[in-house]
Amino acid sequence: MRARGPLLLVFLALGAFCFLFWDDVIAPVLDAAPDEEGQTLLESDELARTRAEGEGESVGPTLAASGRPRDDGTRYGPDGRPLEGGHDGPGGGASAASVPFKGRVLDKDGRPIAGVKIIMKGDGVLERLETGADGRFEHAARPGRYALHFDGGEHGGLVLRSWMLDGSPKDDLEFELKEPATVEIKVQRGAEGVGEVAVLLTSRELGDLSQTEATTDAGGVATIENLAPGRYELIAQVPEGPRIEHNFYAAPAKTSPVRVKVPEGVTLKGTVRAGKDGPGVGGARVLLSTQVPGSAGLFQTEIETRPDGSFEVMVPRGNPRDFAVEAEGHARWPTPQGRGGVLKSLRGLRGKNPVTRNVTLVSGAVLEGLVQTPEEQPIPGVKLRFAMRRGPVVSVTTNAEGRYLAANMIPGRYELQVESPAWFPVTGQQLFVGIPGGVEPKPTTLDITLAGSRKLYGVVLDAAGQGMGGARVWVLGGGRVLRSARNAGRILEVFTDAQGGWTIVDIPPDKNVVVRAAMGTLEADPVYAPWEKPPPMPLRLELKGTGDIAGRVIDLETRLPIGGAQVRITPDPYDGRNGRTVTTDARGEFKIESMLPGAYKFTPSKRYYLAAKAETANVTRGGEVHVGLNLDPGISFGGVVLDESGVPVRGARVNVRGRPDGKTKDVSRTVSVNVRGEFLLTGFEPGTYRVTTWQRGYRTQRLDGQRRSERELRVVLAKR
Repeated sequence: MRARGPLLLVFLALGAFCFLFWDDVIAPVLDAAPDEEGQTLLESDELARTRAEGEGESVGPTLAASGRPRDDGTRYGPDGRPLEGGHDGPGGGASAASVPFKGRVLDKDGRPIAGVKIIMKGDGVLERLETGADGRFEHAARPGRYALHFDGGEHGGLVLRSWMLDGSPKDDLEFELKEPATVEIKVQRGAEGVGEVAVLLTSRELGDLSQTEATTDAGGVATIENLAPGRYELIAQVPEGPRIEHNFYAAPAKTSPVRVKVPEGVTLKGTVRAGKDGPGVGGARVLLSTQVPGSAGLFQTEIETRPDGSFEVMVPRGNPRDFAVEAEGHARWPTPQGRGGVLKSLRGLRGKNPVTRNVTLVSGAVLEGLVQTPEEQPIPGVKLRFAMRRGPVVSVTTNAEGRYLAANMIPGRYELQVESPAWFPVTGQQLFVGIPGGVEPKPTTLDITLAGSRKLYGVVLDAAGQGMGGARVWVLGGGRVLRSARNAGRILEVFTDAQGGWTIVDIPPDKNVVVRAAMGTLEADPVYAPWEKPPPMPLRLELKGTGDIAGRVIDLETRLPIGGAQVRITPDPYDGRNGRTVTTDARGEFKIESMLPGAYKFTPSKRYYLAAKAETANVTRGGEVHVGLNLDPGISFGGVVLDESGVPVRGARVNVRGRPDGKTKDVSRTVSVNVRGEFLLTGFEPGTYRVTTWQRGYRTQRLDGQRRSERELRVVLAKR
């Protein structure tokens, strides 16, 4: 930090005195943003706020006396003055008041169900409820995003992975349970069932909050009834055998079979060494995942090497899916780039003969450096993450001097992510770092410069100008920096307090963002907040009505609806409004509710149709716009394949090959006929094509020079 003379020393001493003797006095802090002259000023939070409000600037986060990022978290009202009622929680954002969450739970016939157990899981929130005799429940919870789990036993269940609770009325909710699911797990070795297999089912949404245990009987079968439909993870431990992991979906009102085949074994052996000609590494963990044909899930094998580094283990015969070795003081083996070659070398595990695979470990790469502000002040206590694509994530925390040390890293390319709120890499800071490898790689030094975030605050109002409590406020934009923060787990959204006030302190200091607000079907127009010329604070976000969109996609040639088509909806022009991508139903229809008013482009697409031009339509508040979209099948070929007696030739194959006009490469597609001998290929651009039909035991038929669609071809194959 650059000194500013005796005045600075006096100011520091006064600030330290206030911090030590008055809890209500804010410690001196270092403003993360330079002043007009490019120099750093030492200010209290109140002084910084006053300057920012007077000059229309945003306030960046600060360093407390301990050097840790901090912010006073004060909430602001429509007049720009602090609101009464305390401060925000850690990380900023208004402390939203609890809102009602009540309603009733019904079965598929609309009858209320008593005794349904409800689990609400949110950010730091876990609530357990139960419906009364009339199927009703009542609770008050903070606005936020929740996973909801309804367990009605024999009446079924329901899992909602991401359900939004905001300040809009939620006092007459109805949740209809799906019929219960049944899972039949059968574990076999050859043709015989394997008994005494311990089975554990875990909900993918709720984790260990929703688990079911079972044990297979003498026939190798374990049946679990009355499960809430949803995604589950199965772990089966075979006595004195492998552990099997499998993910599956339990469908409502039916029995979902899960077949687990305990395979024959094959020997895997080898030696783990430190360096090419180095000593054996004892105590290393050897991990293998195997996929066995005909069996659900992966088989997991884990063993430690002997003191001399050797290992030998009986593993399931099958296809290796993952193989790794971990040892203290060494990098995990193999690297993500080398994983494919390693798995190829283990293909022998499909057979009966022993397989030998020796492993050479390298010393773990070391990454070290200093984390500091642009004014070269060290930042202690900041959490960093170095994430490798399809590889490990290494987390470190800087010490009191702002230094960090990450050891035993796999050589390769990592993305730098800042896990601690209120800090962002400065513009130009490299977000990716390459770490060289080798048997004994030298430490790599990477000094990191972080800038404090800026603050945005304001109020969310209804049409009458009254504050709206429980509204969701979030930011968009910020480029890769904001995406990296989200990847590190930083929550960049808040809910307004009872007066509609909100504060977000975790905004990139030098990135343009867009502020959004919504509650129920109401939404505010996006507010652009550039970093160079931020808008005057407090930001006023007025919730207004939204509009709906309904549409249909049809085949341009047949005029029939197209199910499964994708429709991409984008604002025109982009102004911070959300875009959407939806899929048409079997009738070719789609519908989207609660879209902000304005013009949007609608672009349909589906495989084997030509690229479509976008259509434009305007959404109005309180209205519903209807959009008709077409997809052009282009040149298409369809018909039926018969033998000489007029019987469909089952299993026949049809290929269309040719070159579109103006192109230099051929295109080719092949399909099999259905049980009625019918086929259809679409989506070819104008050009010249050949249609070839064949089946074993029949003579091949060719139609050359096709330049237009033919959907009623009658192909007759003669026997050889």
